[in-house]
Amino acid sequence: MQHKNLDKNKIDKLLKIIGAVLRKLRTEKSISLNMLAYENELQSSLISRIENGKNEPNLISLWCISEALGIKMSELMLHVEKELPENWHLIDE
Repeated sequence: MQHKNLDKNKIDKLLKIIGAVLRKLRTEKSISLNMLAYENELQSSLISRIENGKNEPNLISLWCISEALGIKMSELMLHVEKELPENWHLIDE
């Protein structure tokens, strides 16, 4: 479903932040892209696209990646929220 007030630039910004957070957490834990892909039965190219903000990950993929990083999905979202500008909203009112 597409919301009439959804801004593509905001979606792109959110995807880039999610990807950057995932990459940061992965590298901090010294987990290679290939190992993360292997543990999640995902292609490394998909994870690379997610980390580069070029792919919109689904919830199941994010959940599995979070678990492979040793964190809960809610913790991942807290990391993402910390990187967003103050009072940021995906949907404009």
